[in-house]
Amino acid sequence: MTDIMSERAAVMDLSFFTLEDGNLAQHQTVEPDANSLSMTIYMNRGDYHNIALAATHSVSEVTISGASTYTGISLRQAQADTLDSHSAAIYMGYGRMLMDNVFGHFYVPLYMVNSVPVLVVNPNNSPAKALVAYTRRTSSGLHCSDSTFVYDNEAVIRTHRTEGGGLLAFHSVCFPSANTAKSRATDDPTVAEGSIWEMDLITQMPDGKYVKNTLYMKNPLKAGEMQVIKVKLNDEGGVVTENPEVGVSVELDWKPGGDFDIEI
Repeated sequence: MTDIMSERAAVMDLSFFTLEDGNLAQHQTVEPDANSLSMTIYMNRGDYHNIALAATHSVSEVTISGASTYTGISLRQAQADTLDSHSAAIYMGYGRMLMDNVFGHFYVPLYMVNSVPVLVVNPNNSPAKALVAYTRRTSSGLHCSDSTFVYDNEAVIRTHRTEGGGLLAFHSVCFPSANTAKSRATDDPTVAEGSIWEMDLITQMPDGKYVKNTLYMKNPLKAGEMQVIKVKLNDEGGVVTENPEVGVSVELDWKPGGDFDIEI
């Protein structure tokens, strides 16, 4: 996780908006490769909003949109059913800058806006193999001016797999979850009650049958947080956890979707 959680920004995007009408007055992109940046900016006297965005390296999965106005600038994921994990940590900061003098100093701290959920799997001598995991029900973007996360396209986020010390780990980098649970229809309301976000783990038995495990998390996934969920595999390919804030539902003999080539 060193490259992702690094506090050294490879690229920074700085936008300055006039306070009066919220329109973009000046924009700069720099590549500091550092955890702090000092620079001199020449602007007309006036009152400005500053939105500073940074990433530990380029993040193709997230784009800046609406950057011509202060109320419009936002970070957005692509609109798709399933998306790759963010490839870097993203940071944001806000500063109010009253430039009514010849010279002034302004300091803008930045804070990480995406999260890192990690599912750690203990194989526990189970005959099943853990194949792949996904993160679900997290934010699809961020309105920068008021630091409000949006949930208008809650895509499924793929994870990366790591092995070591006899354990498996599946992690993704994504926007955070909501802070509270939302009512919704589900196949297993008992374990899902009060859940805020979810992870799916797909396992496979020696006879080729698949098992789908859905984990329902009742603790929110917060911005800047790495949240670790620990589970053990059982002999049927399901998972169990001792965490009371995590509910688990298991679908035996689960049928994965197929890949189809359709002539158009």
